[in-house]
Amino acid sequence: MKNKLGRVPRLADFQKFGSVDGQVLVDKYENYQQFLIKMHDEQPLTKSADAFLRLISREFLNGMRIHELVLLQQLFKQPRYAKQALVSRLHELGTYTDPATLQSVNNHLDLSYFQPRDQVKYGQTAWVTLQDGYYQLNDELWAQYQQNPYFKNSVDDVLQVGMWNSKRYDQQTKFTRNQRYTRRHVNRLLGWPKDQSSAIYGYKANQGSCPLFVIYQKRPQSPVAARHQNVFYDTQTLSWFTKTPRKLDSKEVVHLLKGNRQQTIAFPLFVKKSEDEGADFYYLGLVDFDFQSLEQQTRIINGHEKPIVKANLQLRTPVDYQLYLNLIN
Repeated sequence: MKNKLGRVPRLADFQKFGSVDGQVLVDKYENYQQFLIKMHDEQPLTKSADAFLRLISREFLNGMRIHELVLLQQLFKQPRYAKQALVSRLHELGTYTDPATLQSVNNHLDLSYFQPRDQVKYGQTAWVTLQDGYYQLNDELWAQYQQNPYFKNSVDDVLQVGMWNSKRYDQQTKFTRNQRYTRRHVNRLLGWPKDQSSAIYGYKANQGSCPLFVIYQKRPQSPVAARHQNVFYDTQTLSWFTKTPRKLDSKEVVHLLKGNRQQTIAFPLFVKKSEDEGADFYYLGLVDFDFQSLEQQTRIINGHEKPIVKANLQLRTPVDYQLYLNLIN
């Protein structure tokens, strides 16, 4: 690529020419600058500039949510920007502006969303703050963007590619059917105030949503408690199991069933074929419980009988048939 262009390529060049997905490089090296260091093609950046590039590359480059990308593009034109102007711009772009998402944007850019380990990676500073209805870009960041053309081009490159990537997703809704998401992505896109992705496992109810994660084919070495025999009976019906120990009258089970009946909890379903497919799950849409299928069962775990609840999930939209065949075969 470098020989073809006669210069060091940018992420946008990989996107245009399609030789390598820039996201692959970011997933491996955490930002494009670190890849260039490996290739001995980098230019010097301060530690804080590198940390900011890590943040926007790891979290926003995928384009799953455009909100941070749009806000940063505006702030790098002028470092103070009204929240209402952002909301208006997002409406023009046809995307959602619910309070949880807008708060999530704040939490990502001031780093309060992240666990301490990631806060260290991302610079341990608030890159954007919100006060009196205005977003304010960090002074040091603004100065480096103005004074270092290499850093400016690197930032603009990530934001541009992020907006290109966003076209893969339906920006009118938080998840796009048949696209793939990790637990970390789901935690972020639901607008949860803190990163709890490492504690989601099979499902977690929070703030009116309960994402369900199903690994269809279990490894023999999988923990017994997680070795559920999920079955697609057809393209719209999937068997599902609670954690153990759970009974039909357990507080958690009652809460989930009541939330579904009263439509106060949404249940987005994410499925992957096996652990061999990495961390990504296909989003198959929203589901409802088939209340007629509820069944109290037991399972032997470490020599002890544990209660568990089985239910069938009814997908509101049938699984794409080719994806269905891929998952079950």
